[in-house]
Amino acid sequence: MKIRSDFSTDPDKAPKKNNEVPEKSLSASISKWLKPILIVVLIALLISGGWFYFIQRREKKQEIIQSLAAVAQLKTDQIQDWRRDQLEDAGLIAPMIQSKVQQFLAEPPGENQAKLKRELKDFLGNIAAQHDYDNILLVSPEGDELINIAGMIDYDDAHAVELHRAFETEKPVFLDLHSLWEDHPVHLTVISPLFSETGSLSSSESEPMAALFLIEHASKFLYPYIQSWPVESETAETLLFKQDGDDVLFLNELRHYDNSALELRIPLTEEEVPAVQAVLGNHGYFKGIDYRGEQTAAYSLPIPDTSWHLLSKIDTREAFAEWQFQSVIMLILLIGLAGTFSGAVLMVNQGEKKKHFRSLYQSETKRRSLAERQGVILRAIGDAVIAADAKGKVELMNQTAMDLTGWGLDDAKGLPLETVFSIIHTKSRKPVKNPFILVMKSGSVVGMANHTSLIAKNGEEHQIADSGAPIRDESGEISGVVIVFRDVTEEYRLREELRSSAALLSSIFDSIPDLMFFKDTQGSYISCNPSFERFTGKKKEEIIGRTDKDIFLENFPAFLQLHNSLLTKNEESIQNEEWVTFPGGEQRLLHTLRSPCTAADGTVIGMLGIGRDISKRWKSDKEKEELNEQMRHIRKLESVGRLAGGVAHDFNNMLSVIQGFAEISLSSIDSKRELKNNLNEILNAAKRSADITGKLLAFARKQTIDVKRIDLNETLEHMLTMLRHLIGENINLKWIPGKTLWPIEADPSQIDQILTNLCINGRDAIDGIGQITIETENVSLDYDYCAHHVGFFPGDFVVLTISDNGCGMDKETKENIFEPFFTTKHVGEGSGLGLSTVYGIVRQNEGFINLYSEIGKGSTFRIYLPRYTGDNELDTIKPRKPLIQGHNETILLVEDEQAIREMAAWMLEHFNYTVLEAESPSKALQIGEKKRGSIDLLLTDVVMPEMNGHSLTEELRKYQPDIKVLYMSGYTANVIVHQGVLDRGLNFLQKPFSQLDLAMKVREALDSDDA
Repeated sequence: MKIRSDFSTDPDKAPKKNNEVPEKSLSASISKWLKPILIVVLIALLISGGWFYFIQRREKKQEIIQSLAAVAQLKTDQIQDWRRDQLEDAGLIAPMIQSKVQQFLAEPPGENQAKLKRELKDFLGNIAAQHDYDNILLVSPEGDELINIAGMIDYDDAHAVELHRAFETEKPVFLDLHSLWEDHPVHLTVISPLFSETGSLSSSESEPMAALFLIEHASKFLYPYIQSWPVESETAETLLFKQDGDDVLFLNELRHYDNSALELRIPLTEEEVPAVQAVLGNHGYFKGIDYRGEQTAAYSLPIPDTSWHLLSKIDTREAFAEWQFQSVIMLILLIGLAGTFSGAVLMVNQGEKKKHFRSLYQSETKRRSLAERQGVILRAIGDAVIAADAKGKVELMNQTAMDLTGWGLDDAKGLPLETVFSIIHTKSRKPVKNPFILVMKSGSVVGMANHTSLIAKNGEEHQIADSGAPIRDESGEISGVVIVFRDVTEEYRLREELRSSAALLSSIFDSIPDLMFFKDTQGSYISCNPSFERFTGKKKEEIIGRTDKDIFLENFPAFLQLHNSLLTKNEESIQNEEWVTFPGGEQRLLHTLRSPCTAADGTVIGMLGIGRDISKRWKSDKEKEELNEQMRHIRKLESVGRLAGGVAHDFNNMLSVIQGFAEISLSSIDSKRELKNNLNEILNAAKRSADITGKLLAFARKQTIDVKRIDLNETLEHMLTMLRHLIGENINLKWIPGKTLWPIEADPSQIDQILTNLCINGRDAIDGIGQITIETENVSLDYDYCAHHVGFFPGDFVVLTISDNGCGMDKETKENIFEPFFTTKHVGEGSGLGLSTVYGIVRQNEGFINLYSEIGKGSTFRIYLPRYTGDNELDTIKPRKPLIQGHNETILLVEDEQAIREMAAWMLEHFNYTVLEAESPSKALQIGEKKRGSIDLLLTDVVMPEMNGHSLTEELRKYQPDIKVLYMSGYTANVIVHQGVLDRGLNFLQKPFSQLDLAMKVREALDSDDA
């Protein structure tokens, strides 16, 4: 119970009011000022009401203008975008059929020409179906119809004029809205000219050959833009019109007028009509009469590059209806406020007269009722209450206090408080300091200590919770103390039992052999048992407060967090069997049961988990076979990758010898054509073999890459021209770049490899005319999404999507598509390394691929590359320096393969360098010590007997501190490469290499600022 510390026990000590105003004087003062106050308030109400009315009307009008202007601008922009799209489509379609039309027109009349005409008509029919054209005409420059795919007549004199203009401008031309006869739909037509040559349309040598009429229904495309309105309205609509002679001609179907398109006209003399004002050049906001004779508010804008005008309008009765209703309500409120105020002022006069008499009556009543109220309060309080005076003598007790202490009020009154209220410490059994002393000393409310027991008069003991507060008089002095307490014996017993139960539960929890743990809703561990400590290999203090990510390895934390998230959302238990990977590669199968922990109100506050290591008892043949199959597939890919990397390394060394000595021989022979051709064939075969090893290294994720922070859109745009040549003219390449794309960290050359391989695959899957689409976008994947998509993992990604509308793939093909040397092409048409190269590159860049394909419906590859979250500065690719001869610099060449060493030495000497050869690191160190400070560059293999290239560099710099270094290898070693990515600043030469590659890299290393 909350106790007031300013409680007073004397009802007669109320403060007196001095200088009270006599009743007659007060009434006279109120009467004197009543009328002027009333008049001033009424005037203020009228002025403020009028001002508010004016402001609201002006704001409502501005709101209507802004709304109409926004709608008009939106519709104008939509029509502009639609017209631009139609002209661009026409400009793209014309080149697609130019050669077919030229072939058709060049063929003399006969059966072959008829066949060409049918094929051309079918082709145009496909275009009409794709773009939803109503009809497509092919006409001669003179206007003669050559092909009409729908058989409708869609040509008149207006078409002839625009046809002539299209050939003059050599660009697609938009016809105005037209309808050729009564009840004929309103059409939109774009005329696209065709010329006899395949060069630029702007070529002065091109000659008119024919023209395409691309015809659409206005009701399908244009009118929907106009007829929609952003919000529900009874009268609002958008009008499209133009000046036609002395009239305004409406171009679209109107909301309140049937069959109005190209039919409804309004003379220019009716200037109160907003549409008339618009065609006269007055655009913006109007109030006037519309075509129905209704008062309207309207806003007009011209459609650029056309004779059209657009008007958004709404009836003023609807637009201002809400404001008019508010005005009426406001007037009623003003009248009500004025009347209320007048009545209130009149009532004040009467109220003041009654106030004096009421205060006298209340003072007397208060004195009589205060004593009775105190008694009622004491009897109604459920807690025990004892009041004592300033000397600590008991004055009052309620029934609850009498029952607990065993003292009656008559017996206890006047006795010391410690006699009636005897308290001890429950455990120590020592007396507790009298609360009266504590309150008098502190002068404030105090709470008693825990574990306090009350000893009743008959010796019975009660566990209590109590507090004391001072009683103050009107001067603020303490006149007594009130003690409030309650019996908490049962609560104390339950709390002790709960504490014992908790200790028992903790003992059971620790002794259970299964793994047990508690987590909060954020996934942090709250508690765990010793079995869980042994399973993780960590102490309890290392686990508490940590998450799965801090404790386990690889992707297992993401798996656990995913199911924890689902658990807290679904509030249902989850049972799983999960493979856990430990440091060193050991795997165990863990059976887990997770259940949500809830508060009394049902809110999830955490999670209880129980786990059991069932690795030894895992007997299910079906599950075992499924896991083994997955592991076999993973091991197969990994073993093929290791094999590919090892084979590529050794193969690269041999290719270096073949390619190097072929180049040396070519530069040494004279003009023996047959020998020169043979050497060229050897060189070309070596280069093709080097390309294959590059693909093997990419799949094995050991390809040497130069990572940069790049904008994927910018990198892809540099490739578009090359890709269009690569896929051919019969395939349309569509580029849809995402906006504000996140940066990524990747090797731009590898992005080129991905794009080239996937576009070539898409091209080969398309038979005839088709389309390949390249898209980019930002995507964030959460745990819920990844739970239902195998192979996905959460995070921010930049997604590259490459789609084709080719033949698609069956299930078996999709399952094997990324394996090396798997191909669906005929022998000799492909190596089967294209998509395995893409797979290796994506995995090397810590991304993943999703493939969706169906037979006959094409294929879509979605490549997810992690978002770069470092600084925002993007890297730029430095231009390659031209070949520069040496200046007699000294180069120490270290290579354990004799053929490669001799070849590289010959090349370097050819470029005017002094070469010191060493077949081993120890020999190189002897030369370095002997030639102290005189060697300019170390050119060394990475992996060699005795020590690797990086260690050799460190030892050699003891004798040659300023020496520059260039590493070379057939594959990348961990000494200088981490996960296939070169450390920034290191100079590296990939085997096999040509003379040009070697000269460029040596010159670049010598001219660099870093050693």
